[in-house]
Amino acid sequence: MFKLAVEELQGWVEIWGSLQENELPDLNNTKAWYIKNILTENNGKAVTVDRAKEMLAANINKHLSLTNPHLVIKNSSLLPANKSKTLLSVAYMQFFEDITGNKKFKKCNHPDCGDWFPVENTSGRERKFCETTNCATNYHSLKSRWKKYLNDGRKTVEEVAERLDISIKEAENLKD
Repeated sequence: MFKLAVEELQGWVEIWGSLQENELPDLNNTKAWYIKNILTENNGKAVTVDRAKEMLAANINKHLSLTNPHLVIKNSSLLPANKSKTLLSVAYMQFFEDITGNKKFKKCNHPDCGDWFPVENTSGRERKFCETTNCATNYHSLKSRWKKYLNDGRKTVEEVAERLDISIKEAENLKD
C-alpha cells in the first residue's frame, strides 16, 4: 500500500510540473495510471487545468490533515517544526511547502528517467538531471556510446536523435 501511495505522490509531482506552466502533461505517458484516470472525464478527454489544480489541492489537503505544523524554541529562536502521523504525510507536507514556496519543478533530461525534481538554482546554472539515480553520469555515458555508434556508421542520425531524445540537428552536431 505504501509503495502505491508513494507512486501516487510521484504522479502528483509530475502533474504539478506541467500545471506550473498552466498545461496538463500527456496523460498517456503519466506514470501513475490512477492519476490519469482521475484527470480524465467520462468522455475520455482530460479535465481542465483549473480542475486538475483543484484535484491536486484536495489530495494534498487530505494528507496534510495528518500533520501538525507548529513552532519550537531552539537557542532562543522560534523555528518551524512539524508533527506528522505518517511518513507519507511528511512527504506531502514537503510537497506543500515546495508548491507554496513557488519552487519550480523540472523533468529529468535522461530519456530513460523522466522523473520530476525541484529546481534549486544555487550554482548559477540550471540542473538538467535529477540526482537520485546518477542520471547525469548515465546520460553522458549513453550519449558518448551513441555518438560512437553514429561515427562508426552503426546508427543513423535519426536513431541517435530518437534514443537521446534530442533534435536531429543536435544529433548531427555529434558527428566528428
